[in-house]
Amino acid sequence: MDTLEPSEAELTANVTYEEIAQLAYRYWDTAGRPTDREVDFWLQAEADLRWVRNRDAKAGSDDDSA
Repeated sequence: MDTLEPSEAELTANVTYEEIAQLAYRYWDTAGRPTDREVDFWLQAEADLRWVRNRDAKAGSDDDSA
C-alpha cells in the first residue's frame, strides 16, 4: 500500500484541532450561527490557519537567507 508523503506546505502548516475549532466557532458565530454550514466553517478555518502558518514560515526562511 502506498503512503502519501505530506507536502512541504503541510509540514510547515501544522495546526491543532483546538486552533481550528476556535476559529471555526468564531466564523460560525459571526455568520449568525447557521445550522447547515459547520463543515464550511471548519474547512475555511483550517485553510486560513494553514495559509498564515505557511506565510509566516516562508517569511522566516526569507529572513534567514538574507
